[in-house]
Amino acid sequence: MKLSVKGAIREQLVFGKIDESVSYVHVGLAGTQNYIPHIGVVLMSIVQYNPTMHFVFHLFLSDFTKYDADCFKKFVCRTNSVIKVYVINDKFFSNVVSGMYTASFFYRFIMPDVVQNDTNQLIYMDGDMMCHGDISVIGNLKLENYVAAVVSDRDEQKQLKQLQVQRFFNSGMMVINITRWVQENMLEKVFSFSVACMKNLDSSGRYKAWGNARYNDQNILNKMLDGRVLWLPKKYNYIYKLNRAAFFRKAEKNEDYKNQVILHFAGSVKPWHDWVKEWPVVKEYINVWQQSPWKDVPMTSPTSRKDYHQAGREYRVTGQYGKALRYYWEYYKRKL
Repeated sequence: MKLSVKGAIREQLVFGKIDESVSYVHVGLAGTQNYIPHIGVVLMSIVQYNPTMHFVFHLFLSDFTKYDADCFKKFVCRTNSVIKVYVINDKFFSNVVSGMYTASFFYRFIMPDVVQNDTNQLIYMDGDMMCHGDISVIGNLKLENYVAAVVSDRDEQKQLKQLQVQRFFNSGMMVINITRWVQENMLEKVFSFSVACMKNLDSSGRYKAWGNARYNDQNILNKMLDGRVLWLPKKYNYIYKLNRAAFFRKAEKNEDYKNQVILHFAGSVKPWHDWVKEWPVVKEYINVWQQSPWKDVPMTSPTSRKDYHQAGREYRVTGQYGKALRYYWEYYKRKL
């Protein structure tokens, strides 16, 4: 029996109006309510760098507020885009979510079945991204028998060994073949596979059969889609690290962000964190943010012990030693 997504949607709303004479590219994003401003920056960056394209954005959210609704209305008025909001019933995912993750990590599993009447192809993007170029190539891909088109992860060697897959992709951007996904009943297969994995996790959420890799949505997708994906150049999901290295550790190098089409800030430090606001790429991110309806949302200051540690490293590396000492002190106070 085919798994139905009917129970997954608590509420559905549409902002903007579909023009039947226009050809749209469909883009899906997901997150909890507090992630909406960051998702908003992704939307704004897409339309800014692709002014001749038309978009329908499918947002899968845990909830949203009146403020968010007002921002969606402003966005569609300014951009002639359409936003479809699906408010999710998290209980739908109770059998596949381990204690380490919120249900929103798994929202992408249901996207193809939910949007199948709107489009046969969907670009999925994470909410910690910024579009920085023309996405018409991935918007017009011919996927044929491939279930999805993806980009390899920045460092995939460890995952290849653990998961025993041909290659390992970062699932932050996927062009999903909706027709193939639905025809092959991938949702049912993914859920059944996930439930089986959940029964064999250790106390830290690791799965022995995967070389003790963590049970998460990205690893699940890599196992389920192994050999079924089209590989794209890394510029369509370029992992850009804003984290600074610890003492005596080699710093990770980023390539020039201006050569990338989609930047993915996949580390623990995000471009909305105020201690990295002087990075050139973050300045561009902030510029897009300030042109969006979410411009009044402030940047995030350190709150957790890890945040203070990362901020201390940032200020140490950039020679702001007074700030570095202050943030390291806050970190050690919390550690002790």
